[in-house]
Amino acid sequence: MYSKIRITKLFLMALLITCFFTISSAYCAEDPGLPDSIMVGNLDGSFIAACPGDTIDVPVWAKCDENVGGMHIPIATDDQYIAEHLDGSFYDQLIYWWIIEFLPTRPDRPFENFTTQTILGVSIHMEGPDMDSLFNSQYNWVKIAEFKMIISSDTSNIGCTTQITKGREQLAGGVHFSNEMGSLDWSTALVAGGIAIVPDGYAYLPGDANMTNGLWPPMVLGGDITYLVSYFRGLPSSQPCLLDGFWASADANGDCLVLGSDIVRLVNFFRGYTTIEYCSDYEPLWLTPDDISGSAPLGWPNCETPPVSGRVTPSGFGK
Repeated sequence: MYSKIRITKLFLMALLITCFFTISSAYCAEDPGLPDSIMVGNLDGSFIAACPGDTIDVPVWAKCDENVGGMHIPIATDDQYIAEHLDGSFYDQLIYWWIIEFLPTRPDRPFENFTTQTILGVSIHMEGPDMDSLFNSQYNWVKIAEFKMIISSDTSNIGCTTQITKGREQLAGGVHFSNEMGSLDWSTALVAGGIAIVPDGYAYLPGDANMTNGLWPPMVLGGDITYLVSYFRGLPSSQPCLLDGFWASADANGDCLVLGSDIVRLVNFFRGYTTIEYCSDYEPLWLTPDDISGSAPLGWPNCETPPVSGRVTPSGFGK
């Protein structure tokens, strides 16, 4: 049950939505300076990689060249990919604002099967504007918040991407900023970010020692034996493909080492005497060639820039 303080705060927030942002003397006026922007997602425009069921933090960035005393930032996500919103965190000057909240989610807004959640912030105190807490990024990108979300556990979404778009509140509408007195309110552009739903694992096929050649789809062939032999002979044509510092695809016997015994294992595999194993610290996306489908992961084979977390983004995302 809400406390009286909480109820009072929610009531004041409702008034602010209807008054501070909708009946100001210059509602939706032109930006008083350079065009302000909000970006949701990675600042470099890349997709946020997430696995089914993950809990992720989606950053919110702001860029403005004037003092901002109020913000209204609704974002919308597709219910097929985002199972739940868990509010989030605030940063920079916003943590000092009199009211800064994640509003309750709004289902089927702005479209059916989409959910809107809004950041509402006001720096003005009852006695007047708090000049020390006004936000001004000097026209640089500054992280002001993070939305925390739970990715749908539906594994059929793997390989898909989803955009975080502009949401809409019934009363206050879209994304806008306000000055320190609430007397000027202007629309703000929102740069949508994206989330890529990816599998959880390392992108390699056990036994494919020469995966550095980048052939797709990967296979285990006699050439992998030749490649390993050349590597142990020190031939420059055979270079390891490191994933997080380990040549996982060459560890054919699963002992988390790359030694001559891996050559023996591959030879016995082709003779039908044994199977190919993998290092338990580097679980592969594919155990056999039959597990491979679709296009190559982005940057395949990622030997020079191994993924830090082991998660990869399939190619074609964002096209």
